[in-house]
Amino acid sequence: MSNLDQKQLPGLLDYTQKHWETWPGLLMALLIALIGSLSLTTFLPKPVVAVLFVVIEAMLTTVWFWMRRLPKTKRGKVGLVICISAEEKGERTRIKEDFVRSLHELLKRGQSGQYFQVITVPDRIAPHIVDTDDAEKIVTKCKAHFILFGRARLRTINSSEQHVLNLTGLVKHRPIPKEVSAQFSGEISELLPTKILVNKQNDFKNFEFTSELVNCVAKYIIGVAAAMSGDLAYAEQLQNDVLSAVSAREGDFPIYKKLRDRVPFRLAEIHHQQAVVSYDRWLKNRDILHMDQMGIYLQRIPRQYENRYPVLILRAILAFVRDRDTAAAKGFIDKCEKVAGTDGTWLFSRAFVEAYEGDLKTASRCYQKAMEMEIGSHLVSDVEEFLSWVFEQEPDKVQLLFCLGYINERIKDDGKLAVEHFSEFLDKCDRNCFPDERKHAAKSIVKLKKMIEGQTAPPQPSMPRRSDGENSRDGKGKRLPLKTKGQRKDNAKRIVKR
Repeated sequence: MSNLDQKQLPGLLDYTQKHWETWPGLLMALLIALIGSLSLTTFLPKPVVAVLFVVIEAMLTTVWFWMRRLPKTKRGKVGLVICISAEEKGERTRIKEDFVRSLHELLKRGQSGQYFQVITVPDRIAPHIVDTDDAEKIVTKCKAHFILFGRARLRTINSSEQHVLNLTGLVKHRPIPKEVSAQFSGEISELLPTKILVNKQNDFKNFEFTSELVNCVAKYIIGVAAAMSGDLAYAEQLQNDVLSAVSAREGDFPIYKKLRDRVPFRLAEIHHQQAVVSYDRWLKNRDILHMDQMGIYLQRIPRQYENRYPVLILRAILAFVRDRDTAAAKGFIDKCEKVAGTDGTWLFSRAFVEAYEGDLKTASRCYQKAMEMEIGSHLVSDVEEFLSWVFEQEPDKVQLLFCLGYINERIKDDGKLAVEHFSEFLDKCDRNCFPDERKHAAKSIVKLKKMIEGQTAPPQPSMPRRSDGENSRDGKGKRLPLKTKGQRKDNAKRIVKR
């Protein structure tokens, strides 16, 4: 038996090496360990050999399970999973050598390349990943961000052998509205070709072209997802890498043409979001450095997108806060009127600039018009805070107090605050300035005080009526007993006699 085992051992080792990651491979490894342990019985006591065999079996099983586990994305890295199955071994080898390796090298290029970690799903698992549900499980197990999955086949098409690649992409991002998610999924399907034909005669160059295409699309998709998840700096790096790659390519290949059109728009979105973040930081501590940073981000927005409505609003704010340039702010606000649609934010900006320059009549008309349009839930409170801040910085701009009173009177229906602001406006405003607004403030104070006094008076208690025409409660609020039908008739007779 020992001689037989020695003759069979090389074949068993070869089989184990080739099928190590499969269950038969593990069983063969355990069998070899058993054969080795039996050969030791001539040198060692049987109890010692038995313990040694158990230890070896445990170690082999542990290593086998450890090597079979899917790799996980390292901290600080962006995991990109490639899961492509093939019918034949030669096809799998060609895919790995020409397509996956080329894609791996391309992903590592550019500013964003250092953050990528490419994870290749083993051949034993890849054939079982057939839909997005399976792909999501793999992404979760690997803690990855993007997966490219599908299958490769060799087929004869038009008398020539072709590699047929069926690919699908799936990206992981933070929860977003269903409409945005559906639009993003449609864009992935549009940019990532679901079926790619690669001629076998010149497959190296064709695979290289396919890898370049998938590299650009994958970085674009991950960049969009990163922006949705709030990682704006990394999203910017990815989109800049895509822009460099597609700009360097010649020709009008449809997908490259689409990317050339869409990447500038995505960069405009990213820089706008970065500017919004800087503005929010300025709102918290009024540090002018945040305004300078906002200006840098706004300057990076591609020219064809610099006149979008949200960008113009921020440009107007920057012009006033940093430079006190009301003429430039007005210029941006004038452009807003053409693109704002039903949104009334720009009217509050116009009202402020007009009031700041002393034209309270125009400012009042703007506020009145803004009430007829759509405004954000926090816009009015933000406007109040901004007006108060500017007045603190420039106490001579007493007309801003009138704006605060007007907003609380006409828009917020807060009579108490309106009286406070109007009173302060009358106290601090020169008697020769803003005569019409002074009259408005004085009349409003009288009217609003009467309304406030009327609201604070205790309301008369209303006595709910019963369906039988009698009061259901007495003067103390206690429920009265229901009257019988005879009692109601006697009551009616007494009323008739009277």
